[in-house]
Amino acid sequence: MSDEYDFVSTSALKLKENGSKVSKKKKKSKEVKATPSVTTKPTTSSTAPVVHSSDKTKAELIYEAEMEKRKMQTMLKRAEKTYKQRIVEFNDKLNNMTEFYDIQKVSWTK
Repeated sequence: MSDEYDFVSTSALKLKENGSKVSKKKKKSKEVKATPSVTTKPTTSSTAPVVHSSDKTKAELIYEAEMEKRKMQTMLKRAEKTYKQRIVEFNDKLNNMTEFYDIQKVSWTK
């Protein structure tokens, strides 16, 4: 088995020094684009203006809009009932459920 490992070099690795250097790629500098002047127009809609960020993709913008819509729906759904009403409904639900984890009464006398 020692014949298989005879060709392995046990010395430290040596770097090539024949004058060729590895050049790194230079990063392109991002130029800040001049933002167009924002003109304010009177809007009739009561919704807030949508700000499109240049660093977000179309899918990200759609995702954020959907998440905002769902958030509003859950807030409206929770606001329909008071805390007391939710507790009463929860207790009724627990009373109607079958009780799987009850310990069955075992009669040793029969």
